[in-house]
Amino acid sequence: MLHFSTALGMLRPFRLLCARFNALASVLDRLKIGIGLLTNKGELVLQKNRLDTMLQQGDGLALSGSKNW
Repeated sequence: MLHFSTALGMLRPFRLLCARFNALASVLDRLKIGIGLLTNKGELVLQKNRLDTMLQQGDGLALSGSKNW
């Protein structure tokens, strides 16, 4: 039973982190602007709302060296 309680104890921080991430994503969805979150290396990890449209317009805003979202 000790292993099970240890596993549950390890799971709690991940659930809290997931809940916080989902809350942040929900808030970003409410903004009326394009939002992208980048790593410290400049890799796009989260893309919200109008950023797709802004990138597809080809009017100066672009991502280079990252995944196609």
